[in-house]
Amino acid sequence: MTLFLMQTKHILIFVAIAILVGAIVSMTTSGVLVAAQTKYSNNDSNSNTNIVSIDSDFVKEGLIDDDDKGTGEDPGTDDTAGEQEDSDDCLDDDTLEADATANASKSGEGAEDADEPGDEDVNDEEDTDTGDEDEGESDDKVEESTTTSSSTSSSAVDVEEEDDEEEDENVPFDACNFSNEINNPYLPLSKYVGNTLTFEGTSTEDGSSVNVKELWNVRSETFDIADVETLVVVVQEFEDGELVQEALQYYAQGKDGVVYNFGEDIADYEDGVAVENDEESWIVGDDVAVPGIAMPATPAVGTGFAYHSVTVPGIAHEFNEVRSLIESVSVDYGSFDNSVLQVNVYDFDDGKTSMEFYASGVGLVKEVEGDEELELISIQADAEFNPSINPSDFVSSMDNPHYTLSTGSTFTYQSETDEGTEKNIVIVTRETKEILGVTTTVVWDRVWLDEQLIEETFDWYAQDKEGNVWYLGEDSTEYEDGEAVSTEGSWEAGVDGAKPGVIMEANPQLGDSYRQEYYPGEAEDMAEVVSLGETVTVPFGTFTDCVKTREWSPIDPELNEYKFHCTELGGLALEVVIDSGERVELVDVA
Repeated sequence: MTLFLMQTKHILIFVAIAILVGAIVSMTTSGVLVAAQTKYSNNDSNSNTNIVSIDSDFVKEGLIDDDDKGTGEDPGTDDTAGEQEDSDDCLDDDTLEADATANASKSGEGAEDADEPGDEDVNDEEDTDTGDEDEGESDDKVEESTTTSSSTSSSAVDVEEEDDEEEDENVPFDACNFSNEINNPYLPLSKYVGNTLTFEGTSTEDGSSVNVKELWNVRSETFDIADVETLVVVVQEFEDGELVQEALQYYAQGKDGVVYNFGEDIADYEDGVAVENDEESWIVGDDVAVPGIAMPATPAVGTGFAYHSVTVPGIAHEFNEVRSLIESVSVDYGSFDNSVLQVNVYDFDDGKTSMEFYASGVGLVKEVEGDEELELISIQADAEFNPSINPSDFVSSMDNPHYTLSTGSTFTYQSETDEGTEKNIVIVTRETKEILGVTTTVVWDRVWLDEQLIEETFDWYAQDKEGNVWYLGEDSTEYEDGEAVSTEGSWEAGVDGAKPGVIMEANPQLGDSYRQEYYPGEAEDMAEVVSLGETVTVPFGTFTDCVKTREWSPIDPELNEYKFHCTELGGLALEVVIDSGERVELVDVA
């Protein structure tokens, strides 16, 4: 309690200073949270935005360990209860209730004489104010008001001034208090797992109208952040059909019903090339101590909440405020009368304010920022991937102009990596393997790092009558010091639910997207056609008719690369790792 009162005093002082400064400083250029509080009041005199410490709400709901937050306790102090808690997995509610009852019974022994006369009770509160009585009474009232505000608000953003002594940035989370099952009515992400939400609209850029599109794909896989399994949402932004930004966003829901944002990994695209956006990307556990709030459990008009904390822990770059719960909105997806939640989003980086509209049971349905409007167009389940394989539809030849596999051909590639020089030799063998009744060609692929074998793979390909080249599996082995250490990534179509994919289309078209392989949780590479007629130069030569594809995997964030398959070559000439720019170049063909 003493610590909490000290925190609230600091908050009071900080907010009071902010209000004074806000009266004389332009709010649009301010990058601190308290300035935003003044700004809200200027925008609407009836606004009653609640802003409290994020730590107070987390401690109150038991989402983080109060014992480890700001107590100054020696890290070496023996904490038997903490050790017990860490050693247990998430217990069911009955077990937790039984443990709580047992602990309460033990702690209750001897409680009756806890406050006998003469005992010194450090928990008893008394007025320690100095000076005249009126000033003391005023201070007490302020303390009481601040404490009440902190205990009743559901917001969670820290505006406390940091001490000179740096605090531990890694707040200890109890993962058992979070879940990737997100059923908050205004942001029900879990119901959309395996679905894609499409938003479309227009914007004005340099006096010209631009078609804007966003795709939200809610993934079935999860991502571990600070020991919390988060739900992954892939958000792609397009302008006039060109991908301009892609973000991986991570969410989890607390026992309090609040949807928390645990970070986002953002890449901007310039002329089709991904550029890491380090200024906006962030993850809890790096330089951010706590997650932001994506949606309160029970939004109320005037409630403010921070979507994320980035550069300075506790200072939000974006701040949200609930402005209405009874808006009416009509979009292509449907009409919603007197039931839509309106949230104003204040972005301190660019000084802009946008509005977001959430329909209960649906989620975000409309977003307005300046002259740009995005509306929910559709929600579609990802089509079940179930390719039909008929052996009679396949041919023995492999003459796809971008992926010609001539028996005996050998392709040699080389790249410079952080670990050293890699050499990759690919040989089209005379061997065949029958899979799902289809006779496949076996391709032998080996990789050396500084002349030491690190990977060996046998890939199985076949071409159908239309000219599509299918990928029906691989037998892959990784090596360390000459010893086989892993066969991870191996799969065969028709075995254990694995399905074949297309490695190269017969007639690639700009924007085509397709699965190259599908073994859930093991091999899920995807490809999309991003350009046609590309020219590339590698040590082996220059090629002018190349299809450029982007390959990635929803289960392997590190796989994100461009490949150039050229008709003059009948195969792969160049591979470029998007994030690092590393090039795998063709150096010889035999």
